[in-house]
Amino acid sequence: MKQKPGNTIKQSSNKSKDQTDGIESSLSSVMNAATDGFILFDSQLNHIEVNKAALEIMGLNRKDVTGKNIFDIVPEVKESGRFAKYKEVMRTGKSFFTPDLKLHTKFGDKRTNLRVFKVGNGLGIMITDITEPKATKELLKATEIKFRTSVENLIDPFGIYSAVRDESGEIEDFIVEYVNKAACKSNQMTYEEQVGKKLCEILP
Repeated sequence: MKQKPGNTIKQSSNKSKDQTDGIESSLSSVMNAATDGFILFDSQLNHIEVNKAALEIMGLNRKDVTGKNIFDIVPEVKESGRFAKYKEVMRTGKSFFTPDLKLHTKFGDKRTNLRVFKVGNGLGIMITDITEPKATKELLKATEIKFRTSVENLIDPFGIYSAVRDESGEIEDFIVEYVNKAACKSNQMTYEEQVGKKLCEILP
């Protein structure tokens, strides 16, 4: 029996949703197991995910950052010069480290080590609270490597996706920001064939 086009679209949508739910669950598990703060942004610097440690360091609730752009949370980031550095990281893939950074007073009297690195087409920021006691640069780098390794070596397919919304604000698709080796194997595609593409284009 020939399948109706409408049914095909509905099944594809359900498949994409199930995959995305599993991805979000894996991402939250990995990030929330970390003692350092992790924040992931898409290519437009919209928040994709933030772990519990980062929320605690900044004194925020998840609802304060969900769906928000970096300027909504840290409007002074451009004046500080860090915004230009963030764009440079996404362009070149070269990470940078800022030691002993004093956070804005709205986040409390906090001093942190900040490492910024490229994740897919977006950005990852790792925050270590060194208010008491101070952490070393070597420890921060080791934590970043551990985080990257944990994600890359997951036996299950894992990726980071940013939502594509229509004019009414409803999610209509997802753009692939990052996929690990298992996802490449499962999808039978290379990393380059997936990153930057819409999910429904590569997984119809």
